[in-house]
Amino acid sequence: MKPTLGLISRSGIIPIAHSQDTAGPMARSVTDLAILLGAMVGVDPGDPATESSQGKYYEDYTQFLDLKELQEARIGVARNFFGFNERIDKIIENCIEEMKRLGAVIIDPANIEKVEEL
Repeated sequence: MKPTLGLISRSGIIPIAHSQDTAGPMARSVTDLAILLGAMVGVDPGDPATESSQGKYYEDYTQFLDLKELQEARIGVARNFFGFNERIDKIIENCIEEMKRLGAVIIDPANIEKVEEL
């Protein structure tokens, strides 16, 4: 996850662009990601960008997890970006099926012909 700049300290990170680069949690599940995000946020005197997050962050982001949020969400599947890795394609197919099960409306395919459109 790439959080908003200033939500997590950049101390010790060598950024390519100070205006964009920030650390973020990586996790196997959204729940784990929410837990890690809560542990990583906060104001750091070593990173002035975090001052703007004072009073605007949460220590527990799991409170925002709600499986009902997928109901009727429209999610497009850009099939023209599939086919490069069979294992990854299978994982994505499983995710698509799970989102359907949770009530999402899957638009498949929703190809993007020009990368510039992203």
